[in-house]
Amino acid sequence: MTKPMPKPSFLSRESNLPYPCSETILFARKIFRTSVLVSVGCLLLLAFLIPPDDAVSVAKVAEEVEPLPFDPHLGQASSSSVPAHSPSSSADLRQTLEEYGLWSIENNSTISQVLFTSFPDNLHDLPIADKKTIFLHTLLPVALHANQLIEDERLRLLEILARSETLPGDFSLTKIPEGWQKILSAPEQQWLLYMAKRYKAESVGQLKKRVRTVPISLILAQSALESSWGTSRFAKEGNNLFGIRTWGEKGLVPDERAAGSKFLVARYGTILDSVQAYILTLNSHHLYATFRTLRLESQDPEVLSEGLLFYSEKRQSYVTKVKRIIRYNRLKRFDTLRLAPYDDKAPVQVVAK
Repeated sequence: MTKPMPKPSFLSRESNLPYPCSETILFARKIFRTSVLVSVGCLLLLAFLIPPDDAVSVAKVAEEVEPLPFDPHLGQASSSSVPAHSPSSSADLRQTLEEYGLWSIENNSTISQVLFTSFPDNLHDLPIADKKTIFLHTLLPVALHANQLIEDERLRLLEILARSETLPGDFSLTKIPEGWQKILSAPEQQWLLYMAKRYKAESVGQLKKRVRTVPISLILAQSALESSWGTSRFAKEGNNLFGIRTWGEKGLVPDERAAGSKFLVARYGTILDSVQAYILTLNSHHLYATFRTLRLESQDPEVLSEGLLFYSEKRQSYVTKVKRIIRYNRLKRFDTLRLAPYDDKAPVQVVAK
């Protein structure tokens, strides 16, 4: 008769301890499986709650949405019709600022419309006070123009939504409801779908929250910090004033890029392009949802700065720097300024000098 095989033991052959019972093994397996599931769940939760350290690197992706042609019914000048100036030097830029009444600016004044396309290479040679004045006063009309274009978009959006008082004011933009299709023209529907894609909005309510301006003082503060007052390599070679990165083919390779990284620093044709990309980033990227929520209640740039926690890997210290620049340079005084009405047939008007 065949002898039964001895039961295996987890211990050495010399051990006389009994083989553990099946209930013990099952219990141990349950504990192991539960611990694995808990660990995986914690890792997934952390990945969701904590964005990558290099948060700025995902602020702007290579995919671009081509802007629609300017709509003359909005009643504002297009970027192509506003005078543009490409300064050859800091002296040339200062002279142009003086001609447009932009060297000395009073509170609550109106600003002549002019678009400076770039900053000269020799800003770093100027005294600090002059460098700051030139940088701020050059960027000011550009930032005001960028905000005006967004105001025009918002005005058109609200006008379209005011067509009906009976249909739901908030609806999905994946497909425009049949009721709204009967009211809106084909170009208006196309424009809504374009805006949804541009601002990464899934509904009208979300779009209304995103198509909003950014305080001028905050634009000036972040651009000053990110571009070293217009003297950084990326500002001079790529008109990139906000440190926005890209994975497209058009960009600048950072000198201190980590090994294995493939991102580039985005390159823009003009500083207006850079400002528009920055504003669109704040208005559409998921990392700045807090910024957009704060903006519904306040236009104070220091309050809104708290929504920039993930703009830099430095987190709160970056927010503190932005606030310090706003306070030290009294940038809130620029928030009350408005663009003067543009008339392409009128001579240059010197204002606020």
